[in-house]
Amino acid sequence: AAAEDEGAPRELPDAWGAGACPECAACKYECFLSCVECVAADGSTVTLCPMHALGEGCLDELGADSAVLAAAALPADRKRVRVYRPLPWLRGLLRRVSERAAAANAWVADAQRLLDTSLSAAPA
Repeated sequence: AAAEDEGAPRELPDAWGAGACPECAACKYECFLSCVECVAADGSTVTLCPMHALGEGCLDELGADSAVLAAAALPADRKRVRVYRPLPWLRGLLRRVSERAAAANAWVADAQRLLDTSLSAAPA
């Protein structure tokens, strides 16, 4: 059973035990690697992905609401970057993905070899 489990996917724990990452208020996608918390003068916080925290016209195309536009326009000292997946976590993910890719490529090569062998051995 242990040999069978070796190829099973292993989950990487989230950084800081954070669980689910916040959603960007502009695009509604999960801020998987990091987010920017934009804190207004009244203390309200809007979470944006790093790209949308910069603003630069893309928010108009998304039809972002006024709170998102105001958050993106805040100065840098009102924005705080939160990193959810630090470099060691990403390196671990890359290592595991590379291992899985190598195993998948080996499986495809073996399957191709078996197919080639069975086709060449088939009666004409």
